[in-house]
Amino acid sequence: MPMNPNEPANPYQAPATRVVAEHASLGESEVIPGGKVPAMGAAGSWLSRSWSLFASAPGAWILTAIVGFLIVCIASAIPFAGSILGPIAAMLLNGGVYLGCRAHDEGKPYSFDYLFAAFNQGATPLVIAGAIYGALKMLGSYLIFSATLGSTISLLELRDSDSVMRLAAEHGWLALASASAGVILYGLVLSGFFFFAPVLIAVYRCTVGDALRWSFSGCIKGMIPLFILSLIAAVLFMCTVFTLGLGLLVVGPLWYISLYYAARDIFEK
Repeated sequence: MPMNPNEPANPYQAPATRVVAEHASLGESEVIPGGKVPAMGAAGSWLSRSWSLFASAPGAWILTAIVGFLIVCIASAIPFAGSILGPIAAMLLNGGVYLGCRAHDEGKPYSFDYLFAAFNQGATPLVIAGAIYGALKMLGSYLIFSATLGSTISLLELRDSDSVMRLAAEHGWLALASASAGVILYGLVLSGFFFFAPVLIAVYRCTVGDALRWSFSGCIKGMIPLFILSLIAAVLFMCTVFTLGLGLLVVGPLWYISLYYAARDIFEK
C-alpha cells in the first residue's frame, strides 16, 4: 500500500533502501567455474590498472611490500616448520592484499591494514591451501633428492672406474635433462594450481578444492596474456638492479595487483 507523503514516517518500518555491508565480499555465484579466455592484449590492461591502484596509495603499498616480505621470510626460517609456515603466511597475506584491491574497486582507499585483512575473513581455507602448497613443495624436493641420490649410488656401486665414466658420459646428460624437465614440469603444474588460489579463496569465497582446480584451468585459458605479463614483469624485475633493488618496492606490488586484475578478467562474471 503506498504511503501518503503527508503522513509521518513509521519508525518501526523496515527501510525501503537496500543496506550494503561495509565489508561485503563476493561469493562463488560471481565466479565463472574454470574461468574464461581473456583478450590477447589483456596484460597491458592489467598492468595499467595495477599502476593506477598503486599510484593511489604508494606509501601504503611500499609498506605492505616490506612488512609482508619480512613476515614470510621469518615464517620460512623457523626450524622444521618453516617449509609449511612460510607458504601459509604468504597465502594469508596475499589474501589480505587482494581484499584490499577489491575494496579499492568498491571505492574505498587502500591502506596497509588490508595486509592482515584475511586473518579475520575466512582464514581457515587460506591456511589449508598454504599447508597443501608447502607439503607438495616438500614432496617435490624429496622426490628430486631421492632420484639424484639413487642415480649416484648406482654409479658408485660399479667397481670399474672405466664403466662409471662411460655410463656417466653416455647417460649423464640424459639423466640431467630428464631431471631438469621433471623439476620444471612439476613446478609449473604446482604453480598453476595455486596461482589464483589466494584471490579465489579470499575475494570470491571459493572452497579450497574449487580454488585449486579453477586456478589451474584459469592459467591454461589465460596462458598467452599471462605469459606476456610474466615476460614484462621479468624485464621490470631485472631493471630493479639499476636501482640497487629499491625498484622491487614498486615492481613487487605491481605484480600482485596485476594478478588480481587478471583474476577479475578470467573468473568474474
